[in-house]
Parts: sequence; structure tokens; C-alpha cells
Amino acid sequence: RCGHRGVRLLQRRAHSGGAASSGAASCVQGAQVAASRPGPAPLPVPPKRGNRPAFSPQDYLVPPPIVVPANIRRPSYVGSEGGIPRQMGQEEYAEVKSEKQIGQMRSACGLAADALALAFEGAR
Repeated sequence: RCGHRGVRLLQRRAHSGGAASSGAASCVQGAQVAASRPGPAPLPVPPKRGNRPAFSPQDYLVPPPIVVPANIRRPSYVGSEGGIPRQMGQEEYAEVKSEKQIGQMRSACGLAADALALAFEGAR
């Protein structure tokens, strides 16, 4: 077997009801049919780098650091040794809401949803 089974199947379908040839002639014809079809585009070959370094820092301009205003709170790891954040304080954790606060949030969200629905209807 030649391994051009898919090509032979296409040949059978291409023939108008005629029987497809078999054997070595079929394999040669199949190779010719396969060679006549355009294949996928070849992948581009990257240029050889040789002994040049992969990265050359002088080829790039590094912008100056951005000045952060003093009123913006800095993360805990800024200025710490090794960049490891410190242990968070209790006041830095999320606030646990009471049932009353959750109910107030739900009513505020419902009011906002009604306002959006009204605005949507008005925009139509």
C-alpha cells in the first residue's frame, strides 16, 4: 500500500462513476495530484543570531519612573526588604456587613436598577 489513500478517494469521486485505477499507477497519479495542489505557506525562517546577544539594552529607551502623588497610599511591599509584603492589620481586611447594612445595600441596588431601566426605556 502506498499511503495515498486520501488522494485515491478524491480520484474516485472526481471520476464520473468510473472505477479508479489501482496499484503503482494510482500512487503516481495521486502524487501528481497532490503536487499540483497548493500547500500551506511555508513558515518564515528567523534570521540566525550568531554570537550577538539576544537582548541589547542600548537599543531601547527606558522612560523615567512615574512620580506617584503623596496622597496615594503605597502598598505594604513598597520599601520593605526583598519586596515581601508585611502582615496585614485587622483594619485592612474586608468589612463584615450586618444584616441591616446588607438590606440597605439591596434597596439601593434595586433603586439603581429601576433608574437604569427607566433610562433605557427613555433612550429607546
